[in-house]
Amino acid sequence: DDQRKKYLSTFGERLLLNCDMVNTIVNDVLQLSELHNSSLNVKENHYESIPICETAIGAIHRRVRHGVPVSISKNAQNFIFTTDRHRLIQILTNLLTNAAKFTAEGSIVLDCHRSDDGTKAIFTVTDTGIGIPYESRETIFERFIKLDNTVPGAGIGLTIARMLARLMGGDLTLDTTYTSGARFILTLPVNGTEETTSDK
Repeated sequence: DDQRKKYLSTFGERLLLNCDMVNTIVNDVLQLSELHNSSLNVKENHYESIPICETAIGAIHRRVRHGVPVSISKNAQNFIFTTDRHRLIQILTNLLTNAAKFTAEGSIVLDCHRSDDGTKAIFTVTDTGIGIPYESRETIFERFIKLDNTVPGAGIGLTIARMLARLMGGDLTLDTTYTSGARFILTLPVNGTEETTSDK
């Protein structure tokens, strides 16, 4: 009957989510080991920014709570730049997953634009979740640090994201001026020859 189908559908979704979470933890631990041993290579090519953002959002849709929209900013710029697409998607996915864990209501917004001088690609993930205490603004990037032990995860997603950002010549920081949740800022270098293709 309809009730049984609804139950099986909900059970299936939860099973997939739990499998995703276990898979993420295993992959994160393996990734951290690789980064620690400096065995990862950066493979760069030319890519557009917004399609990368769309892929990252699509990868975390099952982890977002019902009623919390995840979207690309209306002001996002679509520009072509040289980057490691796989690593960038991994960073953004980690940031979006982190936002989804701590955002029970409101929204999660991913933005991308070039810096005014054109030398950096800037990606921001902004949520309306519980936020991060000022005194924890740097410790959250340390491995196995969890601000809430009731939330699933190994506490290394942000560690990996920052290590990957720095491996790619950029950085990942927390915007401490934003107080309505959490906002992470990823900056990556841009070669000066790429042009902005269009605004979203």
